[in-house]
Amino acid sequence: MALTIIERPYGHVVECGVSAQVTSVYGPPDATIHSPSHGLTGGTWIYIESTVESYNGFWVIEYTGTDTFKIKPYETADNQAYIKDVQITYCVSVYDHTWSAVHLPITYTISNDLYPTNGVNPVRTITSITNDNGFSILHLSAIGLGPVRNYDSLHIVIPSADIDGIYKILDFISPIVMVVDLVYDTYTLTSATAQKYYDNYNVLVRVYAGLPTDHQHQTEKPTRLLTTISIVPDENNEVYFSINDIIKGDVQSENNLTIDTLPNNIDAWTGFYIEIAESYDRSDGYALGVYTSVYTSDRQIFQGYAVNAKMQFKNLHSGSMSEYVMAQYLEGKFLTLFDEPVIFDVSYQDVSILKVTNDDLQINFQYYINGASGLLEKFDVTGDRGIYRIPLTANCDYDRVDITIYADYEFVPPPP
Repeated sequence: MALTIIERPYGHVVECGVSAQVTSVYGPPDATIHSPSHGLTGGTWIYIESTVESYNGFWVIEYTGTDTFKIKPYETADNQAYIKDVQITYCVSVYDHTWSAVHLPITYTISNDLYPTNGVNPVRTITSITNDNGFSILHLSAIGLGPVRNYDSLHIVIPSADIDGIYKILDFISPIVMVVDLVYDTYTLTSATAQKYYDNYNVLVRVYAGLPTDHQHQTEKPTRLLTTISIVPDENNEVYFSINDIIKGDVQSENNLTIDTLPNNIDAWTGFYIEIAESYDRSDGYALGVYTSVYTSDRQIFQGYAVNAKMQFKNLHSGSMSEYVMAQYLEGKFLTLFDEPVIFDVSYQDVSILKVTNDDLQINFQYYINGASGLLEKFDVTGDRGIYRIPLTANCDYDRVDITIYADYEFVPPPP
């Protein structure tokens, strides 16, 4: 019995422009992409754009050859089905990150193997049914239903009587003989079966927010439990949910210019992670109680971060949170809303950047006068991950300043 997190809110920094095609040459039922010498490995994330809706979006690939691959929504999912032949363009993720916009859904998908389809306990054949004061005594083909007692439930299927439902065990006589609250009749038992059923099954999710314990400012905004949510799985044994509304209160919107942690503006972002457990009714033979499994933390696998932003992180057309990732070898954007700021205007007294690792950054201020380069100032941006506010100082000896941030200290920018 297990819960598995099958989708987490990863973001992807992508490089675009590869043309390929989905072709029936490689045949249904799966959509196979023909991309000569693609150089991709299994588990790589890509983003597809095409004129077929079902092919579009983010996918993880399954390697099938040097010129072909298949796509699926997550590692353990089935491959995307073939719809029709079409030309596509795909982008390849060159950097996966854990930063999301707090004002948009921050989603997880969790699967289980118990409800509504029980994939753990075996299905047993009903060999005969006898009468017990109008109720049915089931006689099963073999032991092994699992841990069942009085008041537990069975999923019973009797095709001849069009019966497919959940019934209580009224009297557990033996592992292969038990009375259930199914009305007795002389049923034809061809293909009739019984299997343990988990009543009132729920996936429990604890949501935590705050700065991780290894962060230098952790004491200013410590991680704590915000709430526990309970979700009933769908027909695919999965729950799909968003936690952005839960952690949104951990991100402040006021513009505090005196916060103690500056230049790291911890008001503008928070960390988050989840713990998961499962809960269902369980009998001790005398009464029903509620069983809750031990909670399992996802923190060692996925520590997420949420930014006070509304920028999509999975939509190339309206912009992407990934465009603002400042990490080695990546080109990132400033969070501050401008293309060419005029720093002498009081509207711009600092610029903000998203620093996704603890590695140091270097910021260069290259000043110009009448198009000619002049003073070059360099500053180190040190400290743990977060949103950093870099103050701008007017220098009236120049009429322009170009601001550049480098995540690799060995990189030397070319001369102007």
